[in-house]
Amino acid sequence: MAIRAYYDGSSDEKRANWLTLASFSATDEALNAFEAEWGNVLSQHNAPRSIDGSPFIHMADAMKQGQEFSGWTIGQIKALVFELVKAINRHSLYGAVCTVNLVNYKRAKHHLRTHPDSPETICVEQCVNAIHIPPGCERAPGLLHLYFDQNEKFRHKIGRVWNRTKKRKDAGWPLQIAQIDTVNSREVFGIQAADVVAWILNDTTRSVIRKICGSGLAFFSLANYMTTTRS
Repeated sequence: MAIRAYYDGSSDEKRANWLTLASFSATDEALNAFEAEWGNVLSQHNAPRSIDGSPFIHMADAMKQGQEFSGWTIGQIKALVFELVKAINRHSLYGAVCTVNLVNYKRAKHHLRTHPDSPETICVEQCVNAIHIPPGCERAPGLLHLYFDQNEKFRHKIGRVWNRTKKRKDAGWPLQIAQIDTVNSREVFGIQAADVVAWILNDTTRSVIRKICGSGLAFFSLANYMTTTRS
């Protein structure tokens, strides 16, 4: 058995107020079924395609109707994201999201002797700890495969610890991890799903999403099963 986990972040435009990391994890079997549907939904809505020909969504561009989403109408974006969220809800995925208030984090650093070295560290620790490991596999070596968007800092926060300790027989959790890699989000559906959720559940973008997609949209059903942490 192998468990894959995908991570992608979101923040306000100037990264001054909020930082969010969202993740999904599941077995290969569950993710293969999910990825097939995700790709079909993107193709049915004529989503743009990456260099390798895979359809993709990137929320920052889609919500601004920029880059490859230039020329799309609000209605088209609404319909696409709505169907993608429905696809997420139909599959046995385990989700987590952590949002850090950056203003409070900076304020706390001045008053606490010990604190996490960065907001990214807080997010990564919360979301990695939320991975669902099936009963009986808690100590299985090489079980986990973690993937991060290549353009973000989150991977380094866990990767440096893993690289330093993974060869020790008493390392604990690092022994459960087979790999930690960065990937191109345009070619990896799991990262795209995390990107959608990070945008939806990031406080700074909720008002934009409600304006574009309407408060009645079933986006926020995601919150019913996502493990959510706010710091």
